[in-house]
Amino acid sequence: MKTNPVSLLLLAAFALGGCVSVRSNREGSATLPPFDNVLVVVKQKDQAQRFADRFRFAFPPGYQVSTLGIDDLSFGNPDSLVRVKAREAGANAVLWLENRPTGTVTGGTDFTVTDFELYGELRTLPTNQPVWKVKVLKAPIRSNFPPERVVSQMLRDGVLSKSGPGLAAVSPSSR
Repeated sequence: MKTNPVSLLLLAAFALGGCVSVRSNREGSATLPPFDNVLVVVKQKDQAQRFADRFRFAFPPGYQVSTLGIDDLSFGNPDSLVRVKAREAGANAVLWLENRPTGTVTGGTDFTVTDFELYGELRTLPTNQPVWKVKVLKAPIRSNFPPERVVSQMLRDGVLSKSGPGLAAVSPSSR
């Protein structure tokens, strides 16, 4: 059987890029409170601040985005760190993201691969009530999730607006 080089190239690109699946859910109440200043909080084992900073450029124009990375080397209570940073930044919403192992483990005794998911919640301040949740599943080959996937899902769900802040507060029935 002869292998088509184009098919082989596409298969390799898919394998290296990893499979990313995004699922989300929005609070069923009538409207989302408008927000324009978002604190993105990333909690993961290492390089949390580096990953969080990638979200600064993923949001549409008009949104102010500040970031906070919490990893194994961070000191302090995560909730306290978030409260202080949100106050300093004047944030009126917090996007909390956390890498979690899914529990799928493959491999032998010398090498183990674990799948991870990115779990996230968007909470409005000062109520701290979640208004949107997301799960991003990925293949273990990817080191981090693309921030654009999370932001594009927020746009699809009507949580953000491409036109800028304040225009995303639409009711689910008007979508």
